[in-house]
Amino acid sequence: MNKIKFSICIPNYNYGQYLGETIQSVLNQTYQNFEIIVADNASTDNSIEVIKSFNDERIRLISNKYNIGYSRNVDIATSSATGDFMILQLADDMLKPDALEEFSRLIEFYSKDNEDVIVCGQIERIHNGKVIGISGPTGGRIREIIDNHGKTNVVSREPIVEIYFGRYIYKILMITNFTTPGPVQATCFSKSLYDKVNGYNSPTVTIPDASFGHKICLLNPKVIYYSKPLAYFRVHDTSFTAETSKIKNIKLLTDKYLLSLEFSNEQLKSASLSRKDLQHAFIKYWCVNNPFHCLYSGKIEKCYRYFIFGFASYPNLMLQQPKTYAIIGLFWMAPVFWTVGNVYRKFFRKYLFK
Repeated sequence: MNKIKFSICIPNYNYGQYLGETIQSVLNQTYQNFEIIVADNASTDNSIEVIKSFNDERIRLISNKYNIGYSRNVDIATSSATGDFMILQLADDMLKPDALEEFSRLIEFYSKDNEDVIVCGQIERIHNGKVIGISGPTGGRIREIIDNHGKTNVVSREPIVEIYFGRYIYKILMITNFTTPGPVQATCFSKSLYDKVNGYNSPTVTIPDASFGHKICLLNPKVIYYSKPLAYFRVHDTSFTAETSKIKNIKLLTDKYLLSLEFSNEQLKSASLSRKDLQHAFIKYWCVNNPFHCLYSGKIEKCYRYFIFGFASYPNLMLQQPKTYAIIGLFWMAPVFWTVGNVYRKFFRKYLFK
């Protein structure tokens, strides 16, 4: 065994307080054929010291002289990978001890003649060391659409393994919320797929992983969904991200808009999609359904920003959505929604994160 070499690529910026646990989770793997590449984006905390404290030749540090942004740092972290398969690991999350062993087993069993594959496992969400939930790999709208279309495409002998064609998964992603094929922390993909799409190179600022996932799915590899937790996703307290949440929300929305424009008509046609399908999905999910949810949950400013963005991008499509008029009609109740929503969230968090 241990034939497959994995590249664990970690972009980091000021996550020194978590980075040690992230690296250690890789070093503790039951499967030991890997390299770790950490691209530090000019951190101002103790990140560099944390990385250098590990005495293992499989760890490579790339130190950026300046902060080049998250998306570009992901490019830096992945571009020098030498493994057969790659994993983009976020600097505050962790792999479960048997993750690489499970990835290796699935790849060797289901990938014949070294064909391109993507393997997506589940993640356990943790807060202060406590597991508070499990997500992926076929959660939410992906699972719903797969079931509704009867696309089981299962060629495995294991009930917790499902295999689909990449273009089918791409189509699902692009008619819903433009998300990744699976949880980033629990997804690995062949280096050959990475090379075929010229890496993560993406027009997006905050979600190069989503853009990359769409591009490699469009190549139509096998997408292997494995219903077992392979990584931990760390849930932070609200105060940890509160200062940047407003900026991130707008950047995220802009990135989702860019994804509705990223692919050529020929590429979309190969997945039985049109440009109008992507534009409609963007408006419906991000500029109507999302603001509607934000409104009645009391997140009034976010509702307003997303709603107005829809009119600025595709005004005609906004006017075709029934919920558009519902939001306009209900907006006069915003103060009530805001009060009730804030009381509920404070009460809910008190018991969720205790």
